[in-house]
Amino acid sequence: MTTAEYTAEQLSKINDTMRVNLIKLQSDVQIDSIKGRLVITRSVTDLRFDHMMVLLAEVARFNNFSESTDPHREHDFGSVDLFGEKWFWKFDYYDENFEAFGHDVHVLTIMNASDY
Repeated sequence: MTTAEYTAEQLSKINDTMRVNLIKLQSDVQIDSIKGRLVITRSVTDLRFDHMMVLLAEVARFNNFSESTDPHREHDFGSVDLFGEKWFWKFDYYDENFEAFGHDVHVLTIMNASDY
């Protein structure tokens, strides 16, 4: 399936499923022909382990999408407030070689808002 053939509804389901499975740290996540990769920034790795696990769990169960935060209805961005700070998660889409936009690989990045 090419990028143009995915509807917003299909992408939101793929992103939700990908997010939950990547948070479970399943390394070989693949949905249809789309591969998933999890990236966390230094601010996340600097957290105490138990705090990192709470953050990952909050990202996995996030479902607070709205017209203002998800205008394309693709479930590709969210934020959570934890430990007195704001944390973002977002998907970026790449071709298989990470050279251009595409839908071969969905990269989920989790970061502190100050990293953005």
